[in-house]
Amino acid sequence: MKPKLTIGMANYDDYLGCWPTIQALRLGNDLRECELIVIDNKPDAPSSDALRTLMNWVPSGLASVKYVPAAEVVGTSAP
Repeated sequence: MKPKLTIGMANYDDYLGCWPTIQALRLGNDLRECELIVIDNKPDAPSSDALRTLMNWVPSGLASVKYVPAAEVVGTSAP
């Protein structure tokens, strides 16, 4: 299914910022025609494993859920 809406989030070692955002989106909205993308700008951070796990845990029903490691550019503005 092709998504009608893409929700993208840039992350830089901030699992505790991503987690409540993803949960609020998931619990408060019908996301069946949406895709969720998290671009992790520090994929070697200790919290990145938890973030990857969170992205895999988001239940199916979304058009897609993607975790994108992007270590080559630093900061959340560039991604």
